[in-house]
Amino acid sequence: MTPPPPALVAEVQPLLEPGETVAWIGRPDPKHFAAEGRAGVGLGVVVLAIAAGLGYVAWRFPDALCLAVLAVPAAAVGVGGLAMPWWLNARIGRVVYVVTDRAALLIRPVGYARHDVVPTPRLAVYRFDRAMLAGRRRAARHGTRVDLVFAEEVQRRPGGRSVTVDLGFLGLAHPDEAEAVLDRVFPSAGRPHE
Repeated sequence: MTPPPPALVAEVQPLLEPGETVAWIGRPDPKHFAAEGRAGVGLGVVVLAIAAGLGYVAWRFPDALCLAVLAVPAAAVGVGGLAMPWWLNARIGRVVYVVTDRAALLIRPVGYARHDVVPTPRLAVYRFDRAMLAGRRRAARHGTRVDLVFAEEVQRRPGGRSVTVDLGFLGLAHPDEAEAVLDRVFPSAGRPHE
């Protein structure tokens, strides 16, 4: 196992408690979220086609000018869908996972938004103590992705709908490495549930 990069340790050091030391640092691998990006591209193509159709009808039939008003926001949504892979890479690549001698941390930067429509307005630091780590589980996702889940969070969506999302080390390139560090640092926390 390679030592944590000094620049990344310096970045997370202000977020640690006094005397807390870093045992491991990692980041999610954006390629594990590629399916979500491809879904956004597919949606973007469909919405752009609809926007183009609305624009064409508005151009051919001046009485249907109100369709042009609909075409502009539809085109914006379509371009957003086409940009989804880049957007996910930029956001997910800034998330940091840390194992210290006291806890595991999930650090989401300002502007992070994966499930949320609106990006987070502030830095979000989740601390998972020994008791929470004892209940961790491995969650197999699509493809070869395996997540280490420590907790769940209920998030409110626009319109009042709520969704439960997993919190933990999601989308790691080498989840077994992180799991081995957790077992070494927190031996009484036990093995995760399959």
